[in-house]
Amino acid sequence: MNRQASSLRAYIAVFSLLLLSACGRESEQVPEEWNDLTSMYGLPSVVATTEAQNEVQSVLEEVNNHIFSAAVQATSSNSIVGTYQINGATQTASATACKPSLTLVAIGVGLKFSGANGCFLDGTISVNLFPLSVKVDLKVVGLKFVQGITLKGDMALKAGATSSLELLIQNGKVDLKLGSMFPNGFVLSGRSKFSFGNGSSGITSRTNAFEANTKAGIAIVAEFNKNGKKVDSCFLAGGDPVNPEAGVLAACFALIK
Repeated sequence: MNRQASSLRAYIAVFSLLLLSACGRESEQVPEEWNDLTSMYGLPSVVATTEAQNEVQSVLEEVNNHIFSAAVQATSSNSIVGTYQINGATQTASATACKPSLTLVAIGVGLKFSGANGCFLDGTISVNLFPLSVKVDLKVVGLKFVQGITLKGDMALKAGATSSLELLIQNGKVDLKLGSMFPNGFVLSGRSKFSFGNGSSGITSRTNAFEANTKAGIAIVAEFNKNGKKVDSCFLAGGDPVNPEAGVLAACFALIK
C-alpha cells in the first residue's frame, strides 16, 4: 500500500476517534433574554427552548461529520481509485447510528442514508471533486422540530503540515416544524473547518438558521476535538444568506460544554 493510502487511513482513524470521543455535558439554561428577543422579532417561542436548539445542533453536527469524512476520502483517494478500497470509514463518522451506503467514483463520493435503525437522516450527501463541493438533500425523521435540510456548499482543501478542509454554506435551508406562520423553514448559512495532521484534529464551525424576512434566528458555534466538545447557541439578528459571519450574536449560552 502506498504512502498516500497509509496517510489516509491515519487521518480517517484520527477523525473517527475524534467524533466518537468528543462528548459534552448537559446544556445551560436558555437566558431569559431569548424570550424577549423571539417576541421582538416575531419568532415562535419554541425557538427559545433547548429542545429545539439541540435538535438543530444534532442534525448540523451529523451532516458536518459525514461531509468532512466523505471529503477526506474523495480528495485523498482520487489518484488511487481502484487500488485502495475504503471499507466502512464513513460509518464511523456518525455521532448517532447512521450507517450510509458509500459509492466511491473518480469524481467524488456519494452517501445514501436510510432513516431506520436509529438514524434520523434519509436521503443523500454527495461530494464532488471538480470543483470541490458538496450537495445535501436529506429528510429528517423521528425528530420533533427538524424536518429536513438541503444545501449546496463550496469546499477548499489546504495541504501542509497541518491540513484543513473548509466548507462554506450559502442559501441553504433547514425545514422546521414551527407552525403555519413559518411554512418555508429557515435559511441556512455557515462556515466549518476540519483541521488534521501533526497528531491533532478538530472541527470549528458557525452555522446560522434564521427566518428569511426578519433575518433573526439561531447561530450555533461549535468546537470539538479529541479532548471534548463545546457548543454555544446564540440569538442571531441580521443573518445573511451568503455571509456566515454577518449579524449580531446575543444571549449566548453553552448548549453543550
